[in-house]
Amino acid sequence: MKILHLPYNDANVAWSQVHALRDCGQISDLLTVFNSPLVEMGNIDLSLTNANSLVRNAKKWTFFLSRFWSYDVLHYHSGRSLLDYGAGRFSLLDFRIATKRRLPAFMTFHGCDVRDFQEGKCPIPCGNPVCRLVDRSDCICTIISNADRCYVTTPDLLSALPDATYMPQSVYNLSDVHPTPPSVHDTLRVVHMPSSTSIKGSSFIINACSELACEGYDIELVLVKGIPHPEALAILDTADIVVDQLLVGWYGVQAIEAAARAKPVVVYLNEEYLRRVDNRPPFVNANPENIKETLRNLLAHKSGLVALGKECRDYVLFNHDAKRHAGRLVKDYEDVLGGR
Repeated sequence: MKILHLPYNDANVAWSQVHALRDCGQISDLLTVFNSPLVEMGNIDLSLTNANSLVRNAKKWTFFLSRFWSYDVLHYHSGRSLLDYGAGRFSLLDFRIATKRRLPAFMTFHGCDVRDFQEGKCPIPCGNPVCRLVDRSDCICTIISNADRCYVTTPDLLSALPDATYMPQSVYNLSDVHPTPPSVHDTLRVVHMPSSTSIKGSSFIINACSELACEGYDIELVLVKGIPHPEALAILDTADIVVDQLLVGWYGVQAIEAAARAKPVVVYLNEEYLRRVDNRPPFVNANPENIKETLRNLLAHKSGLVALGKECRDYVLFNHDAKRHAGRLVKDYEDVLGGR
């Protein structure tokens, strides 16, 4: 099969899946239209950061009219498409045309692209609700009605899309990541890497670490934001524990990458979401009310951090390796192609 993933690479999930699909013997590409230092660009990159809108659109339409139709399967991400103009009749143009022509089309939702679609709207107290600037509810309905299958990468999103398939975030070559267990003798080095400080509850983490330091505890907080992905991974290697988020109710790819390095992960896990998964993560569950006491307890039991980090690593190697997910994707693609 020849498979195209597009148009975004949120948390490097799409790129991980493309690499894993290639390992399975498939021809797979990632087309990206947005440039960010936090993620890798696809092998077909149309982000064109310095180009004007006319040039960007010319490049997109050129690809659409030529190479787009050479693929057997389209796998979209983040509720968007290549030719996507707002929320009206010009939204999701290539997706609409492809599904009308019965070209297999899949969609993976990653988070804020669909959380506002659930009953009661998004439950996260976000200080920058960009998802509400444009009402894309009609677009989501179009995707649900026409995609051959929808996936969500975290179980909280099943509240918005109960008929979607839960496929955990994919990370490529997790087993090749060299473990760097935490130190149990020196200053407790806490690393927090928020993609959004409001969504991740960063202020609670910062305040907790500051108060513990003022009380004489040997603790250091390293706040990492807006740096290239390889540099962020290098900082993860120096951590003793990693705090992911305290508001969302689930964990992200940064927590997975930290756990693969045998780092204990602290994160808020919603009990309702835990009931939707088969394997309970061995992460330390914390929230804004108890994060200070949680960190104090970890400081008091530093000797147990290495064993906890190993549990975290074993868990993510089993649940998040992109190669395991690729086999499932290939089967889903083949099932749809076989019915065409």
